Amino acid sequence: MILDIILLITKNLKQRKIRTFLTLLGVIIGIAALVGLVGATQGINQAIFEQLKAFRSDWIFILPGKLKYGFLPTSTRLIPTLTDKDIEVVSKVAGIKNVMGINIKTLPITYGKETLYLQVWGVQPEKFKEMDTLGLLEGRYLTYQDKFSALLGYSTAKEMFEEEISARKKILIGNKEFRVVGIRNKYGGFFSQMEDQIVIIPIKTMEDEFLENRGVYRLIVAQVEDGADMKKLEEELTFELCRERKSCGDEDFFIVTPTYVQSTVSQITSLLT
Repeated sequence: MILDIILLITKNLKQRKIRTFLTLLGVIIGIAALVGLVGATQGINQAIFEQLKAFRSDWIFILPGKLKYGFLPTSTRLIPTLTDKDIEVVSKVAGIKNVMGINIKTLPITYGKETLYLQVWGVQPEKFKEMDTLGLLEGRYLTYQDKFSALLGYSTAKEMFEEEISARKKILIGNKEFRVVGIRNKYGGFFSQMEDQIVIIPIKTMEDEFLENRGVYRLIVAQVEDGADMKKLEEELTFELCRERKSCGDEDFFIVTPTYVQSTVSQITSLLT
């Protein structure tokens, strides 16, 4: 009986060659697509992880508000809630090498006849120079003596405006004239917008010219010592900050580590498989 069934199947396959070929082709294409999707997802994962290794692998970011899901805070308030006191608390945690506050605001940047709205970072010049690992393409870093001076991301200087901007050129931020003192190296990759499409100025100038409040920040960045345990540091920072802010159990800040970013990316890309 089994032999009869095999003979019947063979006969049908021979008589329906085109249908058999199309069926087999469909199966092959389906399997190839599935394998390709898994391979592509793994490739994306690996590419992102490689970028993460280069992107501030020794930095921890502290932001105000609460995480609803992924990277975005639930709070949409524009007024920052991190202060000099928070910076002081972070600096005292064992394993923290350096720490600085950053203010970020989108402002009109004018060069020649073009005006673009870009993110402007207000930083502590000496701290930024110590913590930055990207380096400079030309010019120099900001110093504490600078006031109306700016450091440009690579894309801001070389790609976004019709005419390239070089060191010693002048730009307008809002209606204030700034001299460009340096251009950073190109970062590229997934985080290009954060690293390459920015303008950096002294935080005191940011506070004097573009902000209403002083001593408050949109972001605190902590640089960790070599070999530090990121998970342990995250736990200690969370405890010390919530204790100082009296918000334990209902934290009004969140901490982003390279490990957290990798975990979130893995969750997102795993949905593709």
